[in-house]
Amino acid sequence: MIKTVRPLQHISLVITKGELGGAQSHVIDLCQSLRDEVRLTALIGGGDALQSPLAQSLRNLGVQVQGVPQLGNSINPWRVWQATQALVRALEQDPPDVIHAHSAVAGVVSRMAGRLNHWPVVYTVHGFGFKRQAPWRIRLSA
Repeated sequence: MIKTVRPLQHISLVITKGELGGAQSHVIDLCQSLRDEVRLTALIGGGDALQSPLAQSLRNLGVQVQGVPQLGNSINPWRVWQATQALVRALEQDPPDVIHAHSAVAGVVSRMAGRLNHWPVVYTVHGFGFKRQAPWRIRLSA
């Protein structure tokens, strides 16, 4: 039996911070490349997400941007759960065909949100906090 797969129509990109950096540059490049092929939304963590350089660049590309203030770099289980709930609420307003997560905590939170709502999740690793050269506290959380 041949199974038909419908093409992606909506991708939600999730990232922990909107500051300038490698992961953010990658998100901008992805959106620039895909904006004519698929509808894109970006969910950015942090309290100032909507005023961040990333948000401004994405809006200039025509990408819808949402802030998720609860999403940050904390690996505290309670904060991760709060971020997961906030992400689920945001994504339920406009459910994606796939979630594309960038950065470690965004990856964890996105996978939890995806599992709760049966959304597929793709995670792109940025940086390698588990390398020997990284400070021990960063390696421990990676």
